[in-house]
Amino acid sequence: MEVLKLSSLEIKCLNRRWGRFRITDLSLTVKAGEYMMLLGPTGSGKTLLLETIAGFHKPETGAIHIDNTDVTSWQPERRNIGYVPQNQSLFPNMTVQKNIEFGLKMHKVRDTEISKRVHEILNLIDVKNLSNRSPQSLSGGERQKVALARALVLRPKILLLDEPMSNIDTPTRSELMKNLGTIHKKLGVTIIHVTHNHEEAGYLGEKTGILFDGKIRQVGATEEVYERPASHEIARFLGFDNIYKVTRTSNESIKIGEKSLIHPAVNMKAEACGWRRENVKVSRENLTGFNVFKGVINDCRGVGATAQVTVDAGLTVIASKHDDIKVGDEVYIQIPADKIFLW
Repeated sequence: MEVLKLSSLEIKCLNRRWGRFRITDLSLTVKAGEYMMLLGPTGSGKTLLLETIAGFHKPETGAIHIDNTDVTSWQPERRNIGYVPQNQSLFPNMTVQKNIEFGLKMHKVRDTEISKRVHEILNLIDVKNLSNRSPQSLSGGERQKVALARALVLRPKILLLDEPMSNIDTPTRSELMKNLGTIHKKLGVTIIHVTHNHEEAGYLGEKTGILFDGKIRQVGATEEVYERPASHEIARFLGFDNIYKVTRTSNESIKIGEKSLIHPAVNMKAEACGWRRENVKVSRENLTGFNVFKGVINDCRGVGATAQVTVDAGLTVIASKHDDIKVGDEVYIQIPADKIFLW
């Protein structure tokens, strides 16, 4: 299948109200061929934003540009944007193949070209064996693949994905993430993928934007956003287990309650601080260096990568669990100074 034309998207100061909710002064640039993740909690405006980009809603103010052309007033069919909604919206009275062909027929594409494109997309997304099935007989993951095929067969400039893996099981989600990575690599299509799932964002996103309450709070390379969240609210959403109010700062340390921690960058006034649980060292033996505290394990939860312990060390600290540590054990913890974030 031929590589699609790479298209850029620029959103300028977008405002759109929906009931009591509104997108406020939202600006975003997506480069041609980029895989952009928009990550945010439920109710943050992700679907409203995608539907506005697609042309289903007209913004009150602001502009949407595709390849430097203002498309704000264009109807959806003029924008050549592929949109895969969360509920897939497949036609129940049509086979998989008929579903995929439908858009091409509406665009009056010749039968020979339809046959060629459908054959290519069935093979690319690996749904050829489903072509004569009805949507009702498919699993959630299979329906999502068909919805992707139906959008991509039209060769869109931009592909919008609304929580594409929210209703499928973990093994199928892993398979679909690999499929999306392959599709992006082979076709080069510009993708905007909204989700609240960190695993999807980390695996697929070249860039990630954080959307809270209808506003973009941070945007950058995915690794940068995860490694350096711009606020403690973003940090908590991205999985920081340990976030505290800073009660005082000095030249070399920050204070959390009655506990002082050494930090190399406390010349800034910090209101909050935090660190990831995997950066906390836990040992039965005393540890050397700064930010070492003695405590007691008061909770153990999870298995494998999710396993964690809660340590009462004068402040409550969550750390990754290892070895045979159990509730009631006395341990030492160390919080590396260079792993503490200040906000």
